[in-house]
Amino acid sequence: GALYSAACCAARAGKPDDAFRLLTRMMKNPSVKIANDTLADEDLVALHADARWKKHAAAVAALNAKNPADPELIALLDADQADRQGAFSPEIVTRDAARRARFDQLLKQGKVKSARDYWMAALLFQHGATVDDIDRARTYAKKANALQSTCSTRRMMALTEDRWLMYQHKPQKYGTQFRGEPVDGGTPKWVLYEVDPTVTDAQRAKLCVGPLSEAVMP
Repeated sequence: GALYSAACCAARAGKPDDAFRLLTRMMKNPSVKIANDTLADEDLVALHADARWKKHAAAVAALNAKNPADPELIALLDADQADRQGAFSPEIVTRDAARRARFDQLLKQGKVKSARDYWMAALLFQHGATVDDIDRARTYAKKANALQSTCSTRRMMALTEDRWLMYQHKPQKYGTQFRGEPVDGGTPKWVLYEVDPTVTDAQRAKLCVGPLSEAVMP
């Protein structure tokens, strides 16, 4: 995600060489969703006339062919993400539950197959309301990584593991989770949730998580 954002900034700044260098680095450990996003992102429109854009688009197409996804599951994930672009409302919890229920139907129908499918399932379930929901997110993250290990799937394993621990009021391992700390008369301040001090930055790096000293709200 950071490489993608940097590529967008470079394209906006009129630095296509830097933009393509960053996109190439991003595709070495690709998130299929992020790779697809690049094709429609207005920040990258300036790159479309460059001959190198066709090569990038071909790389995204090859990634999709290798790791296809169920269209309805993509729609569920897009709705999940759209719900998180604005202010929180109780209705989101209801819609989250409906999305998880629909996922269960897709799973029973045999439509959940690829690493990409299971990665999306992990993201849906990590927004769950119970420890069991988060435990399922952990299971799906591990399944995605077993099918196709990338930086994205490994990081999802860290995210879901940390959230699962946090839901049980235990210290997290990798430093990916935050909690709102009340502030008198103001918006709650987000602070890093308690972290297990025995986990090292080297262990975090194996799951594509940065050093604890650099942990910030995504």
